[in-house]
This record gives sequence, structure tokens and C-alpha cells, in this order.
Amino acid sequence: MKTPESEAWTMLTLVSRVDAGMREAVSSAMRWRPWEYRLYFDPVVLGDTSMAKKIVEDLHRRLSPETRLVLKDQAVTSCEDHHDDVVRAVHTAILESSLMKALWLDDDDLMLRNPSELLPLMSSDVGMVYGDVEQRFPNGSVMYQRGAREAMRGSVILYNRDALAKVYRNIDVWRPRQRDSPRDYGYFWDYKIAYWLRRYGYELRHHSQLLSVQNVNPNPGEKRRSLYQDWPLIVERMGGEKI
Repeated sequence: MKTPESEAWTMLTLVSRVDAGMREAVSSAMRWRPWEYRLYFDPVVLGDTSMAKKIVEDLHRRLSPETRLVLKDQAVTSCEDHHDDVVRAVHTAILESSLMKALWLDDDDLMLRNPSELLPLMSSDVGMVYGDVEQRFPNGSVMYQRGAREAMRGSVILYNRDALAKVYRNIDVWRPRQRDSPRDYGYFWDYKIAYWLRRYGYELRHHSQLLSVQNVNPNPGEKRRSLYQDWPLIVERMGGEKI
């Protein structure tokens, strides 16, 4: 029986590792039987993507054979900072989703809850939905993180593909207001997407229950630190969230 459009969703993941963490992440996604699972493999970090693809295909046969599986190599440019390739791959993955509801999962984190609890929050008027996160650190400590309200640390985010397509031409445009600058919103691409979704009248919604596990890198790079530190200011400048 065909899945109703209101219940159908795409899972998206960029794969840049071949380890137990990646297996757990993909397994945690497939157990919820997404209608489609699109995985983009990083040929720069992995070098050879064949092993990662084999792992995913084996998990697919065992866990969710009815899910439509799409495997692609991430596009690579000649830019010096491979992070920019990753950002473009994220945008591409969302825009190439076959369904309006596109759920993101990092390749080392876990999807804890059934997305059926999250999907009803996404409508044509909603641009992004965040969930609460349990952060796990290498030293064994655990921290509960309230999604986008306090910091941009969610590793599972539900995107409105059609909303992103509508605002995408403005993602790299700064000066929506006279005194705005990129530093007002941080470097990371999530800021730009969230900002422009709000400018176009879309809501950002918060799912108030624990949604995912994020395995935290205690020594993030400069851009990731900026993301963590600046998000509360970003939300404030955007006028807060519509809940």
C-alpha cells in the first residue's frame, strides 16, 4: 500500500566515515522505514567510497528493504576549504529530495524517536523543525540540549524542501537590512537558511521531546564553535521562534 503524502518523508545523510558510528546512525534511520533514504558519500575524506556504500546497502537489505535507497558521491570543487563542498552537498541533498519533508541526520548520530511524532509539525508554512538532543561526550558525560532554542546543536533537523527551494537564491545574499553583515549571523549555513526562511514568512518550530543523540566532538573547528556560540544571538535577531 502506498504511503500517504502526509506521512511520507526522505532521510538525508552525508557519509564521511566508515566505522561503528556510521553503522549505528544509518541503522537508527532505517529502523523507522523512511519512504526514501538519500546518502551522499564524501570522496575526499573517504578516498574510496565503495566500502561505505556496501555497508549501507547491507543495512538496507537487512533493516528496511522497502525504503527507496539513493546513493551518490558528493560533488567536489576546486575550493581550498572542503567544508564549502560539504555545505553545498547539504543544500543539494535537501533540494533533490523526492518529498517535501526532508529529515537530516549526521553520520555519527542517532535518530531516537519515530519521525511520525515530528512530521505533523511540518506544513507548507513551516520552514524547519528542530528537536531536543542528548549530547554525549567522549569522557562519558551527557548533556540535554533544547534544540534550536538555546543552541544550534541538533543533529536531526526536518527541512521543508519547497521552502528552501524558494529562498535558496538568497542564501549567500547579505544586507537584507541596512546594518546586517555575515558576522551578525555567524558563518554557518544553517544561519543563512533560518534567516531567509523567516524573512520569507516561514516558521521555525521546536519539537519539545528528546529526538536524537549527538556524539560531540570536544574540540570542534573554528566554524563549528562559531555555530555553537552565536546561535542564541541569531534567534534573538530573527525575533525569536514561532512555536
